[in-house]
Amino acid sequence: MPAEIHPDFAGRPTRGGAAVPVPPGALGRDLLRAFEAYFAAEQANLESLGRASEREPEFGGFYRDMLTEQRRSLSALAFQIASMLPDHPASRSHAIASIVTQNRAQRARALAASMGARPRTSGLLVAGAAAGIAAFALLGLRGPEITATSPIAPRVAVAAPIVFTSTPTPAPVPQPGVLEGSRVVAIYGHPYEPITGILGKYAPDQAAREVLRLAREAEAADGRPTVGALHLTVNVAQAQQTVDGTYLERLGDRGLEPWVEAARANGLLLILDTQIGWSDALTETKLLEPLLRLPFVHLALDPEFATKSQHLAPGKTIGTLDAASVNEVQEYLGGIVRRDGLPRKMLIVHQFRGDMITNADRFASDPDIEIVVDMDGFGSPGVKLDAYDQFALAPYSERAAIKLFFEWDTPMMTPHELAALPKPPAIVIYQ
Repeated sequence: MPAEIHPDFAGRPTRGGAAVPVPPGALGRDLLRAFEAYFAAEQANLESLGRASEREPEFGGFYRDMLTEQRRSLSALAFQIASMLPDHPASRSHAIASIVTQNRAQRARALAASMGARPRTSGLLVAGAAAGIAAFALLGLRGPEITATSPIAPRVAVAAPIVFTSTPTPAPVPQPGVLEGSRVVAIYGHPYEPITGILGKYAPDQAAREVLRLAREAEAADGRPTVGALHLTVNVAQAQQTVDGTYLERLGDRGLEPWVEAARANGLLLILDTQIGWSDALTETKLLEPLLRLPFVHLALDPEFATKSQHLAPGKTIGTLDAASVNEVQEYLGGIVRRDGLPRKMLIVHQFRGDMITNADRFASDPDIEIVVDMDGFGSPGVKLDAYDQFALAPYSERAAIKLFFEWDTPMMTPHELAALPKPPAIVIYQ
């Protein structure tokens, strides 16, 4: 891939091309990051103990004692770390801010690095642990860096200074989903393969501008508030077997990073689409967890290329996905939402034939996940709308979506035509 698409993540963080100075007396950057990783791991241990206590109430007292002792130790260690920060208030504020709120390039590096780590040590969790260090160190400090809209805010709430009471700290409360007040317009494709969809024809910032233009067109048609989204196929099915046996080519950290930042910078949603291949939906979802912990990132599953049960390579047959697999993914996503206090997430499932989703009447319901069925077929408006009624508006679909094909629809439906439908789609995806 071109160098400008895949930037070099190596080297020291910079600001305006110059190395960011470490304030005198502050911890060295490498040591500080080691402390961040340690706190992230300990935070995960605390969460595991808490869940175990809920599952086995007869050992509740024992678990609570362990939790109390562990938290006390972490609190003491955090104050020791704080004592190594510079004493001057302005310098201290700068040091804390450098941990809690990195600039976009630094956040991108942290995110890219975290994608190869275990889910529990994701970049977002490390950022949360760093926020915990900051909170322990500066009781009462409230700067503009930590706000309710910050991606790390839920983790700050979890890792804040501990007050020992008999009442457990409540879990973060999930926030309303974007579809509760808005429609979504997305452009679809693989970032570096234009043949897969319109998204691949653009660089990240150009794609952001294009989807914002389409969102404005949709909003002008009926006045309905509309949010733009970048819909990336992050796992592309292959006709030939791959080394790991999945028939999948994964986009990878470097390929994803500029699109994450383009979505963040332009106020867009990011939808990660996996074609599954001979892998399974839950496994591929878990690989994306560091990104799914971001509040603006959602997930899509494409049964068309899930062909392991047919013992054929993707593309030689139309694949299928059972409700049980969708339910596993939904439960996993719901757990992320509840643990991190995130907005409700969309789980989009593509469908243009009845046998692509089996046992759909067994879809589970999760209040923190919205099942969206996208009518993914192309053709004339009449044919598309028949399939839209059959699949996108089916009882198992909580929200309806439709995909529009610039090159294959004959003709492609307009925003005004979609707005005039008795039940307009909540999501419109352009390919």
